[in-house]
Formats: sequence, C-alpha cells, structure tokens
Amino acid sequence: GAAGATDTARQTGAIVAATDVERMKLSATIAGQSTDARAAREASLRAMSQARTAKWPNTLDAQRQKKEAARHERLQAEEALRVAIDKEEEAFKAEQRRLAIERANKMLYDQTDRVKALHTRMHMADIEAVRNEQVAFKARTKERDRRRESLWVEQQKDMLRKMDAAE
Repeated sequence: GAAGATDTARQTGAIVAATDVERMKLSATIAGQSTDARAAREASLRAMSQARTAKWPNTLDAQRQKKEAARHERLQAEEALRVAIDKEEEAFKAEQRRLAIERANKMLYDQTDRVKALHTRMHMADIEAVRNEQVAFKARTKERDRRRESLWVEQQKDMLRKMDAAE
C-alpha cells in the first residue's frame, strides 16, 4: 500500500518550464533573504529610479529646480549690479573728498600774508592793464574823431570853393 501510493504521487507531478523554475528560485531566494537585504535592494532600485527621473525635464521637481536656478541667477546678477554701483559711488565720494580737501588747502594757503600780498599786486597789475587799454582806446577814438572832423571840414571847404567858382 504505502509504497504504491508514493509511486503514483511521483508519476502525477507537473512539468514546469526551465524559465519558470528560475523565476521560482529567484522568488524563493528573495523571499528567503533577510529583511535588511530586501530593504537594501529596494533602496537600490529606488535610487536607480530616482536617478533616471532626475534627468526628465517635465517633472514637477525638475521645474521647481529650474525655477529656483533662474531665481538664484537673477539674484546673483542683481547683487553684481549692486556691487558695481557701490564701487562707482565709493569712487565718486572719494573724488569729492579729495576735491574738498584740495579746496580747503588752497583756502588756507590763500590766507597767508605773502599770498595775500601777491594776489593784491596781481589784482593791481590787472587794473592797471585795463586802465591802460581804456586810455589807449580813448586816444584812438579821439584821433579817429579828429580825422573825421578834419575830413569833413576839407569837404566843406571844397564845396564852398566849387560853389564860389560856379558863381
């Protein structure tokens, strides 16, 4: 009895393809693995999937990153512009300070007695030159008026002579 029953059980076994046997073995080994190994495999698969999707430009995350990169770039450009304006403003202020110091030093120098005396002499020389020019202009004007008068008198005398000769 018992031996005959085992022979019949052996004969009624199913035929399984080699690929199905491999799949079953793989499934059995995965199921038999510890939970740590399974978690590591899932993490590896998840990382590979995320690495692949990270290259896709049409995901929400990619669009958010693109928007953030554009914002960061715009902020850097604005900061560069502010730095350039600050440098220009600093140069302008430095030039203004230099000119103010130069003016103050000139005013201090001009207040010394020797410089005051020099300025007075220069001013007097300018006044004298203007006065000499005015005197020369007046003399030229007077000479021109005298010549005109003399010419007019000569013309009148000629006219009188011609009128006397015509009578």
